[in-house]
Formats: sequence, structure tokens, C-alpha cells
Amino acid sequence: MLGAGDPGKVLPVKKPTKSEFIRAQPPELQASEVVKKARAQGISLSTQLVYVTRSVARRKQLGAVNGALGSALSTSARGRGRASLDVSAKRFVALVTDIGLSRAEKLLVKFKSDVASIDLR
Repeated sequence: MLGAGDPGKVLPVKKPTKSEFIRAQPPELQASEVVKKARAQGISLSTQLVYVTRSVARRKQLGAVNGALGSALSTSARGRGRASLDVSAKRFVALVTDIGLSRAEKLLVKFKSDVASIDLR
């Protein structure tokens, strides 16, 4: 009988699940391209599954960020307007998650520069 340490033992290669395959692809890759790559590897999936899987992954990622950020924002946002601050903060975090932190930082620096250059006279 061949054991795990036997050189003649052939271990099966684990095929990724459809969701694992989708999450492993770059987010910039169009859904139709993900489907083509999957088909080339013998995985059958639809563009709709790509959209849903990416959406769920973003929500989970955003949930983790919001969990850490949300408690800090909730404790600092006291009184009136708290609900709108929480919603705005979550929307901001979602945007940063979508476009990436470095791109968001560049946009904020440009916005700050633009605001600073406004003549209020």
C-alpha cells in the first residue's frame, strides 16, 4: 500500500471552485474575459456568476473595513447628523475600495490643492 510519503503516490490536483477561480482573477478583467479563461481551464461559468461573486467579495471586504472603521466613526460622530455621517463614511470607504487607496489619495491631494487655490474674496 502506498503511503503519503511514498514516491509512487500520486496526489490529485485540487481544482478551484468557480468562486475561487473568479476571485483569483484581476478585478480589472472584464467578466466576459474571466468566462473565457475559465472555459480554457475546463470551468463552466457565466458572466452573471462573475458579477455576483465579485459583488459578494467586495461586500465582505468592505464589511471588514467598515467593522474597524465603523466603530471609530460611530464613536466620534455624536449628536445630530450621525446617521448621514455613517452613510457618507461607508460610501467613501466603498469608493476607496473600488478605485484603490493610492488613487483615492491622489484625488484627495488634488482636491485639497484645488480647494486651497479658491479665492474667497
